[in-house]
Amino acid sequence: MKDFSIRKYIGIPDILLIIVLTALPTVMLGCNFFAGGSKENPQIAVYVHGELYGKYDLDTPAIIEIGDTNTLEIVSGHASMIHADCRDQVCVHTAPIGKESPGHIVCLPNGIVVSVENAEYSTDIDGYVS
Repeated sequence: MKDFSIRKYIGIPDILLIIVLTALPTVMLGCNFFAGGSKENPQIAVYVHGELYGKYDLDTPAIIEIGDTNTLEIVSGHASMIHADCRDQVCVHTAPIGKESPGHIVCLPNGIVVSVENAEYSTDIDGYVS
């Protein structure tokens, strides 16, 4: 019959494991905190079928034709899809994204993803769920 007794002490391998599991996340959070945000201006990145189509400055108003299918508009630091030739029009009804409003605009039928890069978002809590 096997003996399944519990050790009565913590050994050196246990202590090393605890140190590594505690130190690794602490170092990662510290690097993220002290590195700070990006010094670059926020940009809109447009990807078509997973490949970068272009990057556009959020501070410069523009209307961008994405192929023959979609039209993206950048105005007042926000980007929104104003035209799509797909039938569901989800991307057109998606809220604008920008410096203060994180998120993505996705047009699945046409394989387009629009996102904000190099932006710092507020970490304020919007609310609580109980």
